[in-house]
Amino acid sequence: MNIWIINQYVRLPEQGGGTRHFQLSRELIKQGHDVTLIASPISYLTGQPEPGVAPGIRQKDGVRLVWLESPSYQGNSIARVWNMLIFSVKVRLGRYRSRLPKPDVIVGSSPHLLAAFAAERLAKAETIPFVMEVRDLWPQTLIDVGGISPSHPIVILFRWLERRCYRSATKIVALLPAAWRYIEKHGAASGAVCWIPNGVDLGDFRVKPAPLRSGQFIVTYAGTHGLANALDSVLDAAALLNNEGLGDRVRFRLIGEGAEKARLMSRVRYEELRMVEFLDPVPKLEIASVLAQSDAFIAVIKDSPLYQWGISLNKLFDYLAMARPVIFSGDVPDNPVLASGGGIVVPAEDPQAIAGAVKELLAMKPEERVAMGRAGLTFIQQHHSISLLAAKLEKVLMDAIHQ
Repeated sequence: MNIWIINQYVRLPEQGGGTRHFQLSRELIKQGHDVTLIASPISYLTGQPEPGVAPGIRQKDGVRLVWLESPSYQGNSIARVWNMLIFSVKVRLGRYRSRLPKPDVIVGSSPHLLAAFAAERLAKAETIPFVMEVRDLWPQTLIDVGGISPSHPIVILFRWLERRCYRSATKIVALLPAAWRYIEKHGAASGAVCWIPNGVDLGDFRVKPAPLRSGQFIVTYAGTHGLANALDSVLDAAALLNNEGLGDRVRFRLIGEGAEKARLMSRVRYEELRMVEFLDPVPKLEIASVLAQSDAFIAVIKDSPLYQWGISLNKLFDYLAMARPVIFSGDVPDNPVLASGGGIVVPAEDPQAIAGAVKELLAMKPEERVAMGRAGLTFIQQHHSISLLAAKLEKVLMDAIHQ
């Protein structure tokens, strides 16, 4: 197969952010397929160009990369919408097409639906199957997490685009385990949705589990510092632990970038939460060695009806692959932390429960934490290795071509 994957936010291992499509592409190439990724050199974490990435056609590890120039932006402003629009128009115009082999199938990935719709239009122009990948449920995420009114013009536009893409897609890949119910309700054909979650290239995570070291117990968060990430509940839990006299024993490390980071840092300074530190984003190639310095990890989500469809957080799978205990604060079906036995699950946005989970891990014997971590790693090996997920994607694409 000659496969084109259109995802504005593709990142490479030496960059910060999600590398799902690059990792899947490398696996598909090993199976004899030709893969082209079409993306923007603008980082979705900063709104600025990625260092060392210029518009044009490049090759990396056998994967063809088409970087389409798009404007920079700051924060969630109108400039970001303009960035999405320009990228999508350039996808649709397809001036790069003459320099590429003709595709057999085109995959258009959300979260934003302008790019997915451009992929759908391009597939129609090429008279080939269109496969949609749904990473986030837009525009429902904008309503449930962003607080935007369902009658807002941008929501109305995205709702139309969503239905159009669902109805046009030969197959739909969903990252959320229960999303098929939502997607079918909004226009997809029955049986068209396939679940392929995020996963891990286990070759990047060959780090032996370590018992509690002498000194501080380090709990790490690695990921976007955005509204949906509910990091205030982590700071609230830190304040509670500090008030209980554990400020010298526990340390929270927050690694990453995002629209909320400056505000969160200001709050830490104001409240003098010295047990909390912020670190810059880490390239995927380096994340395992950085995470290895932790005793446990934490992921939190908002208390929102959006998560009734499940989650597929990149960070959770990275955490579990590190064979360390994971604290997850959220209420979701098919929770990988709960399913694996690799950590402790507490309610969403509950600082008391988060603080309690930290104290529970502290009270465990080192060998108990090691066993919990190994359970998480085993789960990843059995269900979320990138090679297994690539095989599932290969089947979906082959089915789409022959349908």
